[in-house]
Amino acid sequence: KEYILVEKKLNWTDAQSYCRTHHKDLVSIHSKEEVKTLLGKYGNVSENSLWIGLEKNASKEQWLWSSGEPVNFTNWAENEPNNKGQREDYVVMEEPGKWHDYASSSSQFYVCFNGSRSSGDLKYHFIKEKKTWVEAQDSCRENYTDLVSITSQQELWNITNITGGGADVWIGLYQNPWQWSNGDESSFQYWDTNQPNNNGGDEGCVGMCNNSETGKWNDFSFTTESYFVCYQEKFILIKENKTWTDALLYCRENYRDLVSVTDCEVQKEVAEIAKKSDGNRVWIGLRKDSLFGFWFWLDGNESDYEYWGNGVQTEPQMDHCGSIDKGKNSTWGFQCCLTELNFICSI
Repeated sequence: KEYILVEKKLNWTDAQSYCRTHHKDLVSIHSKEEVKTLLGKYGNVSENSLWIGLEKNASKEQWLWSSGEPVNFTNWAENEPNNKGQREDYVVMEEPGKWHDYASSSSQFYVCFNGSRSSGDLKYHFIKEKKTWVEAQDSCRENYTDLVSITSQQELWNITNITGGGADVWIGLYQNPWQWSNGDESSFQYWDTNQPNNNGGDEGCVGMCNNSETGKWNDFSFTTESYFVCYQEKFILIKENKTWTDALLYCRENYRDLVSVTDCEVQKEVAEIAKKSDGNRVWIGLRKDSLFGFWFWLDGNESDYEYWGNGVQTEPQMDHCGSIDKGKNSTWGFQCCLTELNFICSI
């Protein structure tokens, strides 16, 4: 992704519209590393928070395990979950192992796990330190694998045994009404303490705090105005089979050009995109000069970076065009330029 800070004070909806018109969308964030990258680029901006693409979808309500495992076993107490008083999106296991939905502001002991259920080395860890659910999730992920998920009555008994049956503890079950505006999956969330709190009952969009070292997230009203971060994809895979020349024309008419692979970082990105292609090979913007026999990038780039597969430099002079072969460690090769392949454009 290429990040673009827009220093205009807009509400979330108008910011989203701006990003979609001029770039791709409001930014989605999927790891602490991306949070650090954004803070490194924009942490000195005077605005207290920056809009990101997370929004609430009230119709999208389902219970999920923090670890990503399927929810195939539940043990709700009578009349639970009841969403009492306010939005209760997180689950506490109370004596004798019954589940209750709680609000995000509650603090409880919690149970982490590490190891793997499939390999038989699953271990549970009862943490007697009161935290909010989000804080407990962070702690489990930093020190173990995740908050505990419970997939059977036997596992329920195992966990109640280590908690003594009398302690109220967070487990990894939560309800996720939050979604990224570009459709990305939203399992990674990075809420500030006691957030989201839906203060006033209408806080359905999210800003990243820009005045701290952590970049934690708060929910805000849609009428709040702030700067925002858009993103733009650098490359795009076109899943249409075209000759090299037709692919070049398509990229230049609709985007910028057929992609030039100028260093190892670009190679990694393009190789990842190529994995989704229909077929093993995709065109890139590399062509062989039929008269002198050297290879050159059609956009004029003069990078010396190369990632050829074995033996291709020694082929006789022919009218050949460059491709990436995902079946051969994403190395470069060449095909007759009239071959029809998927291709990657730069944007």
